[in-house]
Amino acid sequence: NSDRKFLENLLLSNKNIICLIVVKNKNSFNENVLNNKAFKFIEATIINDSKKISLANYYIQQSNLKFDCETTKSQFIAKLNNDPFFIENEIKKMANYANGVEINSNDVNVLCLNGINDNIFNLLIYILTKQKTKAFKLFNDLVKQKVQIINILQTISVQLFQLKLQKMLIEKYKFNFASKSLTELGINSFIVQKNLPILNLYTSDKLNQVLEKILLVDYNIKSNIVIPTIAFQLFVSEI
Repeated sequence: NSDRKFLENLLLSNKNIICLIVVKNKNSFNENVLNNKAFKFIEATIINDSKKISLANYYIQQSNLKFDCETTKSQFIAKLNNDPFFIENEIKKMANYANGVEINSNDVNVLCLNGINDNIFNLLIYILTKQKTKAFKLFNDLVKQKVQIINILQTISVQLFQLKLQKMLIEKYKFNFASKSLTELGINSFIVQKNLPILNLYTSDKLNQVLEKILLVDYNIKSNIVIPTIAFQLFVSEI
């Protein structure tokens, strides 16, 4: 109960963040969290692998998405998670990108959500470690791959929030990664340990300052106050 209360207080303390929380049972949170407009809860809908393959093949046929071979098609389906909404959106996105041209293995690795998220996380690491040249190159590569700048910023915001959460958990549990409490909170200790090099460079307050800056950039772009590319370059330069 104390760990659940800690997580609830953490969520409620971040009033500037719009957070989408996927849970098995949203009613496990207290009423204040459930009623907070900053958070939107959705209950996960999961299907088994057999149904995932059938559903993916259906949407692939409907969208007229073509692959250079069956192996590439299987590779693409394997990268999809088991959420029907996610499956449909990923296939629509891939079909829009392909525009009738056959998809190859490289396209799958670059454009699937997992691959894009990995690249954006690498971008975040370059930013936080002040490797500006690498950050600008990877950013330009993502833009060339038709990843919207606003989507890059939103993904970075979510990833920064996750890093901040991990840092606060480290402070609370004093680096006890084997703690049963971490598991109960749904925090993978391996992921935390993997992120330690970057987490050791920043306090939770400093991570929050970076998060506030990226949210401001996101707001300015959406408000047409600045040119997206210039806004991002200024953000990177100021970190």
